[in-house]
Parts: sequence; C-alpha cells; structure tokens
Amino acid sequence: MESKRLGVKHWLFLLVLGSGLLLAGYWFSARRVPDPDFGSQASVVQLIYITKYSKCGDTATVTTDISRDGLEGLFASLSEDWSTMEERDGKIELTKTVDDWCPNHNYYRLIKLYRGHVVVFRGQDPDEKFIIRGYKNLEESAIIHPQTLDQLRRGILLYDEDPGQLDILVRSYLEGITD
Repeated sequence: MESKRLGVKHWLFLLVLGSGLLLAGYWFSARRVPDPDFGSQASVVQLIYITKYSKCGDTATVTTDISRDGLEGLFASLSEDWSTMEERDGKIELTKTVDDWCPNHNYYRLIKLYRGHVVVFRGQDPDEKFIIRGYKNLEESAIIHPQTLDQLRRGILLYDEDPGQLDILVRSYLEGITD
C-alpha cells in the first residue's frame, strides 16, 4: 500500500482554513446577544416522564424542557395515566404505571444455550427472571451443526413489534434446529 504525504501547499491550505474557521467562530460568538433568561429557572422547567412497567419491573425515563408558559396547556393535554406529579428544583416528575412489559421485554426474544440446553428468554439478555421456556431435549451435545452451535452460544436475538408474530418466529427457528 502506497503512502501519500501532504506537501507544503496542503499544510498551508489547512493552516489558513483552520485559522479562518477560528476567526469566524470568534466573530460570531462576540456578536451574539446574551439571552436575558439564560440561567433563569423561572422561564424553563425540566419535565421528567417516568414510565414503570409492572410485568418486568423496568422503568423508562424521558426528559424534556418546556417553558413555564406552556405548562398549563401541557397539563390539560396529558392523559389520566400520568398520575403522580412532583415538582422540585425546577423539575417536574410525571409518573405512570403500565400493566405490560417494557418494549425490550415485549418485542425481543433471545434464544441461547444456557446451562447446557436451549432456552428462550424474554428480552435481549439471558436473565433467569425472564425465561419463557427451556428445552431440556435440545442439549448442547445434541446440536450437530457447528454454525448453529456457535450461534446458540452467542445467542440469536429476534425482534418483532407484534409479540404473537415474535412467538411464531421463535417456534420457526426452533423447528429448524430439530430438523
């Protein structure tokens, strides 16, 4: 492979370009008018939406900023699911509990060799709390294809936004192993 070195003209061009960018940045920052509300906690509030999923115990948090003027309209538009509201230090926490799995546990299945046999996990991680089913008859020693064995050792991650379709994908993959 041939190595190309930059010539003096290229280095001068890069030096001039970099200097020009630095000067332009300084000029724009010097001309900027300071925001009178900068640092003021009275004009902007941080909203923290906390969703708790009852079936898996996971929590999802989304944070956004909103002007205090927009709070009344926001609260009027919120669904009744957002039950808890707590304000402190310029932050408002809204909490709701969903009687379902979080997106990770609802839309993902992991098929993996676990303790010597094939196991299907709910979610992306091999966590004993989320074993859907273990297949004792699909032992590691019974899997003859090296590529399949390697994939199962690493784990096969399946995704679908329809949990019913996801279960069909799992069955289809498992049938391929046993054939």
